[in-house]
Amino acid sequence: TYGVELSIIASLQMDPKMVGRVYDKLRPEMFTSATLGRIYLEYLRAYDLNKLPTMAEIQQNCISDNFPEQDINYALVEAAKSTVLSTDIIPNADVIAREYRVRQCEELIRNTRLEGGKVDEQIGGLIAGLEGIMNQKKNETLSLAEIVAANKSSYFTSERKRQLFTGTCLDKQIGGLEPGDVAVIAARPAVGKSVFSGQIALNWAKSGVKVGY
Repeated sequence: TYGVELSIIASLQMDPKMVGRVYDKLRPEMFTSATLGRIYLEYLRAYDLNKLPTMAEIQQNCISDNFPEQDINYALVEAAKSTVLSTDIIPNADVIAREYRVRQCEELIRNTRLEGGKVDEQIGGLIAGLEGIMNQKKNETLSLAEIVAANKSSYFTSERKRQLFTGTCLDKQIGGLEPGDVAVIAARPAVGKSVFSGQIALNWAKSGVKVGY
């Protein structure tokens, strides 16, 4: 599996735009190698921003995320030495996705402890869980560039738009956000940016707003 995962990174090193071909079917958590999954995440983020990432940017961002420098460097070098075609990324992504579903099924079965008095409910829950894994579909997601292209006509108009509140104390200071805003949360490392943004995303999801995190 590691070799297949490494080939994904190798394909992206050859042609970073190929990430768009597997964007909806392959997620970082599907990788058994946390290091390769983190590198893949950088390609996803660059794709969202319509950028072509450099090796130096990928290396620095991964290291800044507390991944050991030697692990990142080793993975990038090994991927660069691999002999693959950029088009190999599609069948290899299918392999990784299938293996991920296998692990999900195994974990679901392993964590199911049948009890006599609840066996029917537990079997029903197990079947529902397995069907959910089997019927996993591609995420209906768009890149930021695609979202902007679809909505640019509604930006910077005189029409008053509904405010979007974060559900945090920030609302008192800024009065909420407007559709079309791009807000940057910036601060020193390890002061809670990820927790804060995650809380906002959770608040929006609970209120029925569609959120991509």
